[in-house]
Amino acid sequence: METHDMSGKPKTGDEMFEVMKADKEMIEVKYDCKVVAWCADEGPDLKKGKRLLGEAFLWMIILVCWAHQINLVVGDLLGLDHKLINVIEIALEIIKWFNGHSDPLHWLNVEQELTYRKSLTIFLPVVTRWLAHYHTITRLLKIERSVRALWYRKQDAIITRAGTFDKRERARTMLTRAVQVQLQYDFSHNIS
Repeated sequence: METHDMSGKPKTGDEMFEVMKADKEMIEVKYDCKVVAWCADEGPDLKKGKRLLGEAFLWMIILVCWAHQINLVVGDLLGLDHKLINVIEIALEIIKWFNGHSDPLHWLNVEQELTYRKSLTIFLPVVTRWLAHYHTITRLLKIERSVRALWYRKQDAIITRAGTFDKRERARTMLTRAVQVQLQYDFSHNIS
């Protein structure tokens, strides 16, 4: 409900309990509701904080954060050597490259306006959010036609913006490979 700057504060179970208790009180006052359950990850500080919260409010339901648990499973999955992982790596490389080069990113936004009459932001996943990789990849898939069209229209200009000779060659290799790979097919095919 609120963000807490924990810089310089002890990251202990007792401190987390105080933060949780204050948040519970704030929620109940501000939103005029009763907090009946609490969910947090299983880090040592939060684990103790949740235990203390459960002891202080015996009727409260205390849950493990399933999103965090699934993120741990996804982390294990991403360590595997699988075709899907290769497709994700290509997609992340494309996004990183465009986000690091303002002119090509601007051209991509213009191309999206021409293709879809709107421009969608491409973004890198937040590692601690388990659905972020899915949303990142599906966003790129939504604009795949405009990425391909931009590459075919402005290939030389895009490469020129990459910088040094080595960076230009790396960009040419990566973007050519990305355009040649049928992301839509590979992603949907490899996800099953």
